[in-house]
Amino acid sequence: MRLSIASLHRVVKGDLGIEFVQQDLTSYGGLELLRRYVRLVDLHRRLRESFRAYGLGGDYGGARLVLLLLALWVVGGRRIEHLRYLGQDPLVARLCGLARIPNGPHRRRLAQAVHPGSTPGGDHRKQHAPV
Repeated sequence: MRLSIASLHRVVKGDLGIEFVQQDLTSYGGLELLRRYVRLVDLHRRLRESFRAYGLGGDYGGARLVLLLLALWVVGGRRIEHLRYLGQDPLVARLCGLARIPNGPHRRRLAQAVHPGSTPGGDHRKQHAPV
């Protein structure tokens, strides 16, 4: 079933409450702080403008995908396929402004965009000759 592009995006109306107490900050708590910083520096608009200059688009939009990769890195993900574990996480979706995280086919296209020489299902690590 084809989804409309409007159903992929989500509006964030307010900040989550944060209390500063003697406690370690988890990576998920850090996502809300990161979201506030991204909003403060207007990173989403800047990314959109940058991608517009190259004519890049798509269902999810390049700026949201960059924020999704940033969220993946913050929570400790090392591969694009780790997005499957973040699929239902509301804080990740909130940071990226997405109602749903990209599924299998979208993740494969994202992996191919990040690693242009890769093949679906293949080894994405670059083979370097010794110097």
